Amino acid sequence: MKTQVYILIGFVIILVISLQTYNYYKIHTLIETRVSNYSRQSINQLQKRLAKSLLTVEDAARKFAYNPFVRQYLKTDQIKVKFELKNYLESIINDTLEDNNEISAFALIEDESWRNFYGNLDYPIYQEIMQQINLRSLTLKKGRFITIKTSSKVIYAYLLPIFAINDNSLLNQRLGSVLLLLSQTSIDNILNEVAVNNYTSFFLLNQENQVIAANNNSLANRIQANNYADYKKNDNFIIQTAKIDAPGWKLSAIILKKEVTADLSIFPMLIVFSGLILISLLSAIALILDFNITRPITNLALNLEQIGNKYLDERIELETAGELNIIVEDTNKMLDKIETLSKTEMKMQKQIYESQLSRQQAELSALQSQINPHFLYNTLECMRSIAAVYESQEIVDISTAMADIFRYNIKANNLVTFAEELEIIKSYLKIMELRFPDKFKFEFKIEEAILSRQIIKMTLQPLVENAIYHGLESRRKAGKLLLEAKTDAQNIIFKIKDNGLGIAEPELANLNKKLTSVLELKKEDLQTEGIGLLNINKRIKLYYGLEYGLTISSNLDQGTEVIVEIPLAKSKGDL
Repeated sequence: MKTQVYILIGFVIILVISLQTYNYYKIHTLIETRVSNYSRQSINQLQKRLAKSLLTVEDAARKFAYNPFVRQYLKTDQIKVKFELKNYLESIINDTLEDNNEISAFALIEDESWRNFYGNLDYPIYQEIMQQINLRSLTLKKGRFITIKTSSKVIYAYLLPIFAINDNSLLNQRLGSVLLLLSQTSIDNILNEVAVNNYTSFFLLNQENQVIAANNNSLANRIQANNYADYKKNDNFIIQTAKIDAPGWKLSAIILKKEVTADLSIFPMLIVFSGLILISLLSAIALILDFNITRPITNLALNLEQIGNKYLDERIELETAGELNIIVEDTNKMLDKIETLSKTEMKMQKQIYESQLSRQQAELSALQSQINPHFLYNTLECMRSIAAVYESQEIVDISTAMADIFRYNIKANNLVTFAEELEIIKSYLKIMELRFPDKFKFEFKIEEAILSRQIIKMTLQPLVENAIYHGLESRRKAGKLLLEAKTDAQNIIFKIKDNGLGIAEPELANLNKKLTSVLELKKEDLQTEGIGLLNINKRIKLYYGLEYGLTISSNLDQGTEVIVEIPLAKSKGDL
Protein backbone atom coordinates (compact mmCIF):
# COMPACT_ATOMS: atom_id res chain seq x y z
CA MET A 1 0.00 0.00 0.00
CA LYS A 2 2.64 2.52 1.09
CA THR A 3 4.83 1.71 -1.91
CA GLN A 4 1.95 2.27 -4.29
CA VAL A 5 1.02 5.54 -2.59
CA TYR A 6 4.59 6.83 -2.90
CA ILE A 7 4.75 5.68 -6.53
CA LEU A 8 1.54 7.60 -7.15
CA ILE A 9 3.02 10.66 -5.42
CA GLY A 10 6.16 10.45 -7.56
CA PHE A 11 4.08 10.11 -10.70
CA VAL A 12 1.99 13.17 -9.76
CA ILE A 13 5.11 15.22 -9.03
CA ILE A 14 6.73 14.30 -12.36
CA LEU A 15 3.47 15.02 -14.19
CA VAL A 16 3.00 18.44 -12.56
CA ILE A 17 6.63 19.52 -13.13
CA SER A 18 6.44 18.30 -16.74
CA LEU A 19 3.24 20.25 -17.32
CA GLN A 20 4.75 23.37 -15.75
CA THR A 21 7.87 23.05 -17.92
CA TYR A 22 5.72 22.52 -21.02
CA ASN A 23 3.59 25.54 -20.11
CA TYR A 24 6.74 27.63 -19.61
CA TYR A 25 8.04 26.91 -23.11
CA LYS A 26 4.54 27.21 -24.54
CA ILE A 27 4.09 30.65 -22.98
CA HIS A 28 7.62 31.60 -24.09
CA THR A 29 6.79 30.73 -27.70
CA LEU A 30 3.33 32.28 -27.52
CA ILE A 31 4.66 35.61 -26.25
CA GLU A 32 7.28 35.74 -29.01
CA THR A 33 4.63 34.89 -31.62
CA ARG A 34 2.16 37.50 -30.37
CA VAL A 35 4.80 40.21 -30.16
CA SER A 36 5.97 39.28 -33.65
CA ASN A 37 2.41 39.35 -35.03
CA TYR A 38 1.66 42.66 -33.35
CA SER A 39 4.89 44.12 -34.68
CA ARG A 40 3.97 42.85 -38.16
CA GLN A 41 0.62 44.66 -37.94
CA SER A 42 2.38 47.82 -36.77
CA ILE A 43 4.98 47.65 -39.52
CA ASN A 44 2.21 47.25 -42.11
CA GLN A 45 0.51 50.35 -40.72
CA LEU A 46 3.79 52.25 -40.85
CA GLN A 47 4.34 51.09 -44.42
CA LYS A 48 0.96 52.49 -45.45
CA ARG A 49 1.53 55.79 -43.65
CA LEU A 50 4.99 56.28 -45.14
CA ALA A 51 3.75 55.34 -48.62
CA LYS A 52 0.90 57.82 -48.22
CA SER A 53 3.36 60.52 -47.08
CA LEU A 54 5.64 59.91 -50.09
CA LEU A 55 2.65 59.88 -52.42
CA THR A 56 1.68 63.30 -51.04
CA VAL A 57 5.15 64.57 -52.01
CA GLU A 58 4.81 63.13 -55.53
CA ASP A 59 1.34 64.65 -55.98
CA ALA A 60 2.60 68.05 -54.82
CA ALA A 61 5.49 67.90 -57.33
CA ARG A 62 3.22 66.84 -60.23
CA LYS A 63 0.62 69.45 -59.39
CA PHE A 64 3.30 72.13 -59.51
CA ALA A 65 5.03 70.76 -62.62
CA TYR A 66 1.79 70.59 -64.65
CA ASN A 67 0.75 74.12 -63.73
CA PRO A 68 0.62 76.10 -67.03
CA PHE A 69 2.02 79.22 -65.36
CA VAL A 70 5.08 77.25 -64.25
CA ARG A 71 5.78 76.09 -67.80
CA GLN A 72 5.15 79.60 -69.10
CA TYR A 73 7.61 80.94 -66.56
CA LEU A 74 10.24 78.44 -67.69
CA LYS A 75 9.66 78.95 -71.46
CA THR A 76 9.66 82.74 -71.67
CA ASP A 77 12.80 84.78 -72.07
CA GLN A 78 11.09 88.07 -71.33
CA ILE A 79 12.24 89.49 -68.02
CA LYS A 80 9.02 91.40 -67.49
CA VAL A 81 6.87 88.28 -67.92
CA LYS A 82 9.13 86.29 -65.61
CA PHE A 83 8.92 89.00 -62.99
CA GLU A 84 5.12 89.10 -63.22
CA LEU A 85 4.85 85.30 -62.87
CA LYS A 86 7.47 84.98 -60.12
CA ASN A 87 5.22 86.34 -57.37
CA TYR A 88 2.45 83.94 -58.35
CA LEU A 89 4.81 80.96 -58.39
CA GLU A 90 6.25 81.92 -55.04
CA SER A 91 2.77 81.97 -53.51
CA ILE A 92 2.10 78.47 -54.93
CA ILE A 93 5.40 77.20 -53.50
CA ASN A 94 4.81 78.77 -50.10
CA ASP A 95 1.30 77.33 -49.97
CA THR A 96 2.68 73.92 -50.87
CA LEU A 97 5.30 74.13 -48.08
CA GLU A 98 2.68 75.32 -45.59
CA ASP A 99 0.08 72.65 -46.47
CA ASN A 100 2.49 69.69 -46.60
CA ASN A 101 4.50 68.84 -43.50
CA GLU A 102 6.21 66.14 -45.52
CA ILE A 103 8.16 68.78 -47.51
CA SER A 104 10.92 70.82 -45.87
CA ALA A 105 12.26 72.73 -48.90
CA PHE A 106 11.29 73.45 -52.53
CA ALA A 107 13.50 74.25 -55.50
CA LEU A 108 12.61 75.25 -59.10
CA ILE A 109 15.57 74.54 -61.40
CA GLU A 110 15.46 76.27 -64.82
CA ASP A 111 19.00 75.63 -66.02
CA GLU A 112 22.51 75.43 -64.61
CA SER A 113 22.58 79.12 -63.78
CA TRP A 114 18.99 79.83 -62.68
CA ARG A 115 17.54 78.29 -59.53
CA ASN A 116 14.81 79.38 -57.14
CA PHE A 117 15.05 77.80 -53.70
CA TYR A 118 12.49 78.06 -50.91
CA GLY A 119 12.28 76.59 -47.41
CA ASN A 120 14.40 76.16 -44.30
CA LEU A 121 17.85 75.15 -45.55
CA ASP A 122 21.35 76.49 -44.94
CA TYR A 123 22.95 78.08 -48.00
CA PRO A 124 26.16 75.91 -47.94
CA ILE A 125 24.02 72.76 -47.97
CA TYR A 126 21.89 74.31 -50.74
CA GLN A 127 25.04 74.80 -52.86
CA GLU A 128 26.11 71.18 -52.32
CA ILE A 129 22.65 69.97 -53.31
CA MET A 130 22.64 72.03 -56.51
CA GLN A 131 26.08 70.74 -57.54
CA GLN A 132 24.80 67.16 -57.32
CA ILE A 133 21.39 67.89 -58.87
CA ASN A 134 22.65 69.51 -62.12
CA LEU A 135 23.76 66.30 -63.81
CA ARG A 136 20.79 64.28 -62.57
CA SER A 137 18.21 66.84 -63.61
CA LEU A 138 19.59 66.97 -67.17
CA THR A 139 19.32 63.18 -67.70
CA LEU A 140 16.20 62.42 -65.71
CA LYS A 141 13.17 61.37 -67.81
CA LYS A 142 10.61 60.95 -64.99
CA GLY A 143 10.22 61.75 -61.33
CA ARG A 144 12.10 59.72 -58.75
CA PHE A 145 13.19 59.78 -55.11
CA ILE A 146 16.91 60.47 -54.73
CA THR A 147 19.52 60.47 -51.98
CA ILE A 148 21.79 63.50 -51.64
CA LYS A 149 24.90 63.13 -49.50
CA THR A 150 26.25 66.46 -48.28
CA SER A 151 29.27 67.09 -46.07
CA SER A 152 27.12 67.30 -42.93
CA LYS A 153 24.16 65.00 -43.51
CA VAL A 154 22.20 62.82 -45.93
CA ILE A 155 19.13 64.41 -47.52
CA TYR A 156 16.26 62.61 -49.23
CA ALA A 157 14.33 64.36 -51.98
CA TYR A 158 11.97 63.94 -54.92
CA LEU A 159 13.19 65.23 -58.31
CA LEU A 160 10.71 65.68 -61.20
CA PRO A 161 11.59 67.00 -64.69
CA ILE A 162 9.25 69.54 -66.32
CA PHE A 163 8.57 69.16 -70.07
CA ALA A 164 6.76 71.40 -72.55
CA ILE A 165 3.31 70.15 -73.61
CA ASN A 166 0.63 71.48 -75.97
CA ASP A 167 3.32 73.39 -77.89
CA ASN A 168 4.35 71.74 -81.16
CA SER A 169 7.49 73.82 -81.44
CA LEU A 170 8.73 72.78 -78.00
CA LEU A 171 6.99 69.39 -77.59
CA ASN A 172 8.89 67.05 -75.19
CA GLN A 173 11.51 69.70 -74.65
CA ARG A 174 12.85 69.72 -71.08
CA LEU A 175 12.14 73.11 -69.51
CA GLY A 176 13.52 72.50 -66.00
CA SER A 177 13.01 70.46 -62.85
CA VAL A 178 11.27 70.72 -59.52
CA LEU A 179 13.05 69.43 -56.39
CA LEU A 180 11.18 68.71 -53.12
CA LEU A 181 13.27 67.92 -50.04
CA LEU A 182 11.61 65.45 -47.67
CA SER A 183 11.07 66.59 -44.09
CA GLN A 184 13.17 64.47 -41.73
CA THR A 185 10.98 65.63 -38.84
CA SER A 186 7.84 64.34 -40.56
CA ILE A 187 9.42 60.92 -41.13
CA ASP A 188 10.67 60.76 -37.53
CA ASN A 189 7.22 61.65 -36.22
CA ILE A 190 5.57 58.82 -38.13
CA LEU A 191 7.94 56.26 -36.55
CA ASN A 192 7.78 57.77 -33.06
CA GLU A 193 3.98 57.85 -33.01
CA VAL A 194 3.88 54.05 -33.11
CA ALA A 195 4.04 52.75 -29.53
CA VAL A 196 4.10 48.95 -29.69
CA ASN A 197 6.10 47.92 -26.59
CA ASN A 198 9.43 48.54 -24.89
CA TYR A 199 11.35 45.90 -26.81
CA THR A 200 10.40 46.62 -30.46
CA SER A 201 12.34 49.21 -32.50
CA PHE A 202 11.38 50.47 -35.97
CA PHE A 203 13.90 51.61 -38.60
CA LEU A 204 13.55 53.14 -42.04
CA LEU A 205 16.52 52.10 -44.21
CA ASN A 206 17.62 53.28 -47.65
CA GLN A 207 18.88 51.07 -50.48
CA GLU A 208 22.31 50.84 -48.79
CA ASN A 209 20.79 49.74 -45.43
CA GLN A 210 21.61 53.11 -43.90
CA VAL A 211 19.18 54.34 -41.27
CA ILE A 212 16.93 57.17 -42.49
CA ALA A 213 14.84 57.35 -39.30
CA ALA A 214 14.29 55.30 -36.15
CA ASN A 215 12.39 55.32 -32.87
CA ASN A 216 15.43 53.90 -31.03
CA ASN A 217 18.43 56.14 -31.57
CA SER A 218 20.78 53.99 -29.48
CA LEU A 219 20.15 50.88 -31.58
CA ALA A 220 20.12 53.01 -34.74
CA ASN A 221 23.68 54.18 -34.02
CA ARG A 222 24.82 50.56 -33.56
CA ILE A 223 23.22 49.57 -36.86
CA GLN A 224 24.95 52.51 -38.59
CA ALA A 225 28.28 51.37 -37.17
CA ASN A 226 27.78 47.70 -38.04
CA ASN A 227 26.37 45.75 -40.92
CA TYR A 228 22.58 45.46 -40.88
CA ALA A 229 22.92 41.94 -42.30
CA ASP A 230 24.67 40.84 -39.08
CA TYR A 231 21.52 41.62 -37.13
CA LYS A 232 19.41 39.54 -39.53
CA LYS A 233 21.64 36.51 -38.92
CA ASN A 234 21.64 36.93 -35.12
CA ASP A 235 19.25 34.51 -33.37
CA ASN A 236 18.88 36.93 -30.46
CA PHE A 237 16.72 39.20 -32.62
CA ILE A 238 13.37 38.85 -34.39
CA ILE A 239 13.55 41.00 -37.54
CA GLN A 240 10.61 41.82 -39.81
CA THR A 241 10.79 43.95 -42.94
CA ALA A 242 8.44 45.64 -45.40
CA LYS A 243 9.43 47.33 -48.65
CA ILE A 244 8.40 50.84 -49.65
CA ASP A 245 8.42 50.57 -53.44
CA ALA A 246 8.67 54.17 -54.70
CA PRO A 247 12.09 55.11 -53.24
CA GLY A 248 13.22 51.50 -52.75
CA TRP A 249 13.40 51.99 -49.00
CA LYS A 250 12.94 49.28 -46.42
CA LEU A 251 10.99 49.42 -43.14
CA SER A 252 12.36 47.10 -40.45
CA ALA A 253 11.19 46.08 -36.96
CA ILE A 254 13.85 44.64 -34.64
CA ILE A 255 12.72 42.78 -31.49
CA LEU A 256 15.21 41.68 -28.81
CA LYS A 257 14.11 38.19 -27.73
CA LYS A 258 15.56 38.28 -24.23
CA GLU A 259 13.61 41.45 -23.43
CA VAL A 260 10.37 39.89 -24.69
CA THR A 261 10.68 36.92 -22.33
CA ALA A 262 12.44 38.70 -19.45
CA ASP A 263 9.37 38.35 -17.21
CA LEU A 264 9.52 34.55 -17.59
CA SER A 265 13.01 34.23 -16.07
CA ILE A 266 11.55 33.44 -12.67
CA PHE A 267 9.53 30.48 -14.01
CA PRO A 268 12.28 27.80 -13.71
CA MET A 269 12.81 28.71 -10.05
CA LEU A 270 9.06 28.62 -9.47
CA ILE A 271 8.87 25.17 -11.05
CA VAL A 272 11.56 23.87 -8.66
CA PHE A 273 9.99 25.60 -5.67
CA SER A 274 6.48 24.37 -6.46
CA GLY A 275 7.87 20.86 -6.98
CA LEU A 276 9.36 20.90 -3.47
CA ILE A 277 6.10 22.18 -2.01
CA LEU A 278 4.18 19.50 -3.90
CA ILE A 279 6.48 16.78 -2.54
CA SER A 280 5.94 18.04 1.01
CA LEU A 281 2.18 18.30 0.63
CA LEU A 282 1.76 14.87 -0.97
CA SER A 283 4.00 13.28 1.65
CA ALA A 284 1.90 14.86 4.41
CA ILE A 285 -1.29 13.65 2.70
CA ALA A 286 0.15 10.13 2.45
CA LEU A 287 0.92 10.10 6.20
CA ILE A 288 -2.52 11.45 7.07
CA LEU A 289 -4.19 8.82 4.89
CA ASP A 290 -2.07 6.12 6.48
CA PHE A 291 -2.83 7.10 10.10
CA ASN A 292 -6.47 8.14 9.67
CA ILE A 293 -7.81 5.81 6.98
CA THR A 294 -5.50 2.96 6.01
CA ARG A 295 -4.65 1.67 9.50
CA PRO A 296 -8.17 2.03 11.00
CA ILE A 297 -9.76 0.34 8.00
CA THR A 298 -7.18 -2.47 8.09
CA ASN A 299 -7.86 -3.05 11.81
CA LEU A 300 -11.60 -2.90 11.17
CA ALA A 301 -11.25 -5.50 8.44
CA LEU A 302 -9.22 -7.78 10.76
CA ASN A 303 -11.81 -7.48 13.52
CA LEU A 304 -14.67 -8.19 11.13
CA GLU A 305 -12.79 -11.17 9.76
CA GLN A 306 -12.34 -12.68 13.25
CA ILE A 307 -15.95 -12.08 14.24
CA GLY A 308 -17.25 -13.43 10.96
CA ASN A 309 -15.20 -16.61 11.26
CA LYS A 310 -15.97 -17.86 14.81
CA TYR A 311 -15.97 -15.23 17.54
CA LEU A 312 -19.62 -14.17 17.39
CA ASP A 313 -19.65 -13.19 21.04
CA GLU A 314 -16.82 -10.70 20.61
CA ARG A 315 -17.16 -7.05 19.66
CA ILE A 316 -15.03 -4.70 17.59
CA GLU A 317 -12.61 -2.68 19.69
CA LEU A 318 -11.12 0.12 17.63
CA GLU A 319 -9.95 3.50 18.90
CA THR A 320 -11.06 5.93 16.21
CA ALA A 321 -13.25 8.99 15.75
CA GLY A 322 -15.68 10.49 13.30
CA GLU A 323 -17.61 8.42 10.80
CA LEU A 324 -15.49 5.26 11.31
CA ASN A 325 -16.44 5.30 14.99
CA ILE A 326 -20.12 5.40 13.98
CA ILE A 327 -19.54 2.37 11.78
CA VAL A 328 -17.88 0.51 14.66
CA GLU A 329 -20.67 1.37 17.13
CA ASP A 330 -23.46 0.44 14.73
CA THR A 331 -21.73 -2.78 13.79
CA ASN A 332 -21.44 -3.77 17.45
CA LYS A 333 -25.16 -3.02 17.93
CA MET A 334 -25.94 -5.15 14.94
CA LEU A 335 -23.91 -8.02 16.43
CA ASP A 336 -25.79 -7.69 19.73
CA LYS A 337 -29.11 -8.14 17.95
CA ILE A 338 -27.84 -11.04 15.88
CA GLU A 339 -26.69 -12.88 19.02
CA THR A 340 -30.20 -12.69 20.54
CA LEU A 341 -31.88 -14.43 17.64
CA SER A 342 -33.03 -18.06 17.83
CA LYS A 343 -30.70 -20.86 16.83
CA THR A 344 -32.76 -21.59 13.73
CA GLU A 345 -32.77 -17.99 12.67
CA MET A 346 -29.13 -17.64 13.75
CA LYS A 347 -28.07 -20.35 11.34
CA MET A 348 -29.72 -18.58 8.43
CA GLN A 349 -28.48 -15.18 9.59
CA LYS A 350 -24.96 -16.52 10.01
CA GLN A 351 -24.97 -17.76 6.43
CA ILE A 352 -26.18 -14.37 5.18
CA TYR A 353 -23.69 -12.56 7.37
CA GLU A 354 -20.79 -14.71 6.25
CA SER A 355 -21.80 -14.21 2.65
CA GLN A 356 -21.95 -10.45 3.09
CA LEU A 357 -18.75 -10.46 5.13
CA SER A 358 -16.96 -12.30 2.35
CA ARG A 359 -18.10 -9.65 -0.05
CA GLN A 360 -16.88 -6.96 2.35
CA GLN A 361 -13.51 -8.66 2.77
CA ALA A 362 -13.10 -8.90 -1.00
CA GLU A 363 -13.84 -5.21 -1.35
CA LEU A 364 -11.40 -4.33 1.43
CA SER A 365 -8.67 -6.46 -0.13
CA ALA A 366 -9.16 -4.78 -3.48
CA LEU A 367 -9.01 -1.35 -1.94
CA GLN A 368 -5.93 -2.02 0.22
CA SER A 369 -3.75 -1.46 -2.85
CA GLN A 370 -5.29 1.95 -3.47
CA ILE A 371 -7.17 3.68 -0.66
CA ASN A 372 -10.31 5.31 -1.99
CA PRO A 373 -13.51 6.65 -0.40
CA HIS A 374 -15.36 4.04 -2.47
CA PHE A 375 -14.33 1.49 0.20
CA LEU A 376 -16.28 3.30 2.89
CA TYR A 377 -19.28 3.67 0.60
CA ASN A 378 -19.31 -0.04 -0.26
CA THR A 379 -18.88 -1.05 3.39
CA LEU A 380 -21.85 1.08 4.36
CA GLU A 381 -23.92 -0.47 1.59
CA CYS A 382 -22.96 -3.88 2.92
CA MET A 383 -24.00 -2.91 6.45
CA ARG A 384 -27.27 -1.49 5.19
CA SER A 385 -28.09 -4.75 3.40
CA ILE A 386 -27.39 -6.83 6.52
CA ALA A 387 -29.40 -4.44 8.71
CA ALA A 388 -32.30 -4.64 6.28
CA VAL A 389 -32.29 -8.41 6.49
CA TYR A 390 -32.46 -8.22 10.28
CA GLU A 391 -34.95 -5.37 10.21
CA SER A 392 -32.72 -2.96 12.13
CA GLN A 393 -34.13 0.29 10.85
CA GLU A 394 -31.74 2.56 12.78
CA ILE A 395 -28.70 0.88 11.24
CA VAL A 396 -30.35 1.00 7.82
CA ASP A 397 -30.99 4.74 8.19
CA ILE A 398 -27.48 5.54 9.42
CA SER A 399 -25.80 3.37 6.79
CA THR A 400 -27.93 4.84 4.01
CA ALA A 401 -27.23 8.40 5.14
CA MET A 402 -23.50 7.76 5.42
CA ALA A 403 -23.43 6.05 2.03
CA ASP A 404 -25.18 9.05 0.48
CA ILE A 405 -22.61 11.38 2.05
CA PHE A 406 -19.62 9.32 0.84
CA ARG A 407 -21.09 8.91 -2.65
CA TYR A 408 -21.69 12.67 -2.82
CA ASN A 409 -18.20 13.44 -1.54
CA ILE A 410 -16.46 11.33 -4.21
CA LYS A 411 -18.39 12.78 -7.14
CA ALA A 412 -16.10 14.02 -9.88
CA ASN A 413 -18.02 17.25 -10.36
CA ASN A 414 -16.94 20.14 -8.15
CA LEU A 415 -20.07 22.11 -8.94
CA VAL A 416 -23.46 20.81 -7.75
CA THR A 417 -27.00 22.11 -7.47
CA PHE A 418 -28.14 23.49 -4.16
CA ALA A 419 -30.78 20.75 -4.11
CA GLU A 420 -28.01 18.11 -4.08
CA GLU A 421 -26.12 19.90 -1.31
CA LEU A 422 -29.38 20.20 0.69
CA GLU A 423 -30.02 16.45 0.42
CA ILE A 424 -26.55 15.70 1.83
CA ILE A 425 -27.17 18.16 4.67
CA LYS A 426 -30.41 16.35 5.46
CA SER A 427 -28.58 12.99 5.38
CA TYR A 428 -26.04 14.33 7.86
CA LEU A 429 -28.78 15.74 10.11
CA LYS A 430 -30.52 12.36 10.07
CA ILE A 431 -27.36 10.80 11.53
CA MET A 432 -27.23 13.50 14.19
CA GLU A 433 -30.87 12.87 15.11
CA LEU A 434 -30.15 9.16 15.53
CA ARG A 435 -27.05 9.87 17.63
CA PHE A 436 -28.78 12.53 19.77
CA PRO A 437 -32.53 11.82 19.84
CA ASP A 438 -34.69 14.86 20.55
CA LYS A 439 -31.62 17.04 21.11
CA PHE A 440 -31.86 19.21 17.99
CA LYS A 441 -34.58 21.00 16.05
CA PHE A 442 -33.90 21.84 12.42
CA GLU A 443 -35.68 24.45 10.32
CA PHE A 444 -35.34 25.21 6.58
CA LYS A 445 -36.42 28.42 4.81
CA ILE A 446 -35.61 27.90 1.15
CA GLU A 447 -36.69 29.84 -1.92
CA GLU A 448 -37.71 27.20 -4.44
CA ALA A 449 -35.93 28.95 -7.34
CA ILE A 450 -32.58 28.50 -5.59
CA LEU A 451 -32.79 24.67 -5.63
CA SER A 452 -31.67 24.51 -9.27
CA ARG A 453 -28.81 26.98 -8.79
CA GLN A 454 -25.26 25.66 -8.67
CA ILE A 455 -22.75 26.07 -5.84
CA ILE A 456 -19.33 24.65 -5.01
CA LYS A 457 -19.64 21.13 -3.59
CA MET A 458 -19.28 20.76 0.21
CA THR A 459 -19.78 24.49 0.85
CA LEU A 460 -22.74 24.36 3.25
CA GLN A 461 -22.58 20.84 4.79
CA PRO A 462 -19.29 21.52 6.66
CA LEU A 463 -20.83 24.73 8.03
CA VAL A 464 -23.89 22.82 9.33
CA GLU A 465 -21.56 20.19 10.84
CA ASN A 466 -19.46 22.96 12.40
CA ALA A 467 -22.58 24.55 13.94
CA ILE A 468 -23.63 21.27 15.58
CA TYR A 469 -20.17 20.18 16.70
CA HIS A 470 -18.99 23.52 18.14
CA GLY A 471 -22.30 25.16 18.98
CA LEU A 472 -25.09 22.71 19.77
CA GLU A 473 -23.59 19.37 20.74
CA SER A 474 -22.26 20.59 24.13
CA ARG A 475 -25.44 22.53 24.92
CA ARG A 476 -27.52 21.03 27.71
CA LYS A 477 -30.86 22.22 26.41
CA ALA A 478 -32.35 21.38 23.04
CA GLY A 479 -30.59 23.20 20.23
CA LYS A 480 -32.07 24.91 17.18
CA LEU A 481 -30.50 25.15 13.74
CA LEU A 482 -31.88 27.30 10.92
CA LEU A 483 -30.79 26.99 7.27
CA GLU A 484 -32.08 29.85 5.11
CA ALA A 485 -31.51 30.44 1.37
CA LYS A 486 -32.74 33.54 -0.42
CA THR A 487 -31.81 35.92 -3.25
CA ASP A 488 -31.53 39.65 -3.70
CA ALA A 489 -31.02 41.61 -6.91
CA GLN A 490 -27.55 40.19 -7.64
CA ASN A 491 -26.61 37.54 -5.06
CA ILE A 492 -27.65 34.30 -3.38
CA ILE A 493 -27.46 34.50 0.41
CA PHE A 494 -27.23 31.39 2.64
CA LYS A 495 -27.60 31.67 6.44
CA ILE A 496 -26.73 28.95 8.97
CA LYS A 497 -27.90 30.08 12.39
CA ASP A 498 -27.79 28.24 15.74
CA ASN A 499 -28.58 29.05 19.38
CA GLY A 500 -25.50 27.27 20.67
CA LEU A 501 -22.53 28.26 22.80
CA GLY A 502 -21.45 31.17 20.60
CA ILE A 503 -17.95 32.59 20.14
CA ALA A 504 -16.08 34.95 22.45
CA GLU A 505 -15.49 38.46 21.06
CA PRO A 506 -11.64 38.26 20.75
CA GLU A 507 -11.82 34.87 19.05
CA LEU A 508 -14.61 36.08 16.72
CA ALA A 509 -12.63 39.20 15.75
CA ASN A 510 -9.54 37.11 15.01
CA LEU A 511 -11.56 34.63 12.92
CA ASN A 512 -13.25 37.36 10.85
CA LYS A 513 -9.87 38.98 10.28
CA LYS A 514 -8.52 35.71 8.89
CA LEU A 515 -11.61 35.27 6.72
CA THR A 516 -11.11 38.74 5.22
CA SER A 517 -7.43 38.16 4.40
CA VAL A 518 -7.63 34.42 3.71
CA LEU A 519 -5.88 34.70 0.32
CA GLU A 520 -2.90 36.38 1.97
CA LEU A 521 -2.47 33.88 4.81
CA LYS A 522 0.68 31.79 4.91
CA LYS A 523 0.66 28.00 5.16
CA GLU A 524 1.33 28.04 8.94
CA ASP A 525 -1.61 30.42 9.45
CA LEU A 526 -4.00 27.86 7.97
CA GLN A 527 -2.84 25.17 10.43
CA THR A 528 -4.94 26.66 13.24
CA GLU A 529 -8.54 26.60 14.40
CA GLY A 530 -11.11 27.43 11.81
CA ILE A 531 -9.27 25.65 8.98
CA GLY A 532 -12.61 24.38 7.59
CA LEU A 533 -14.12 27.87 7.57
CA LEU A 534 -10.95 29.37 6.08
CA ASN A 535 -10.75 26.77 3.31
CA ILE A 536 -14.43 27.20 2.37
CA ASN A 537 -14.00 30.97 2.35
CA LYS A 538 -10.84 30.70 0.24
CA ARG A 539 -12.54 28.43 -2.34
CA ILE A 540 -15.45 30.89 -2.66
CA LYS A 541 -13.18 33.92 -3.09
CA LEU A 542 -10.93 32.17 -5.63
CA TYR A 543 -13.89 31.09 -7.76
CA TYR A 544 -16.42 33.91 -7.38
CA GLY A 545 -14.19 36.90 -6.48
CA LEU A 546 -12.84 38.75 -3.44
CA GLU A 547 -16.17 40.44 -2.65
CA TYR A 548 -17.85 37.09 -1.89
CA GLY A 549 -17.38 34.57 0.91
CA LEU A 550 -18.22 34.03 4.59
CA THR A 551 -19.10 36.48 7.34
CA ILE A 552 -19.66 35.38 10.94
CA SER A 553 -21.54 37.07 13.75
CA SER A 554 -21.88 35.58 17.23
CA ASN A 555 -22.73 36.29 20.85
CA LEU A 556 -21.36 34.15 23.65
CA ASP A 557 -24.02 31.72 25.05
CA GLN A 558 -26.56 33.03 22.51
CA GLY A 559 -25.54 31.48 19.24
CA THR A 560 -23.72 32.02 15.95
CA GLU A 561 -24.80 33.06 12.43
CA VAL A 562 -22.71 32.28 9.35
CA ILE A 563 -23.65 34.05 6.09
CA VAL A 564 -22.44 32.74 2.71
CA GLU A 565 -22.79 35.10 -0.24
CA ILE A 566 -22.23 34.13 -3.90
CA PRO A 567 -23.15 35.92 -7.17
CA LEU A 568 -26.49 35.01 -8.72
CA ALA A 569 -25.15 35.40 -12.27
CA LYS A 570 -22.36 32.84 -11.82
CA SER A 571 -24.51 30.19 -10.15
CA LYS A 572 -25.14 28.59 -13.57
CA GLY A 573 -21.52 28.17 -14.71
CA ASP A 574 -19.13 25.24 -14.67
CA LEU A 575 -16.34 24.94 -12.17
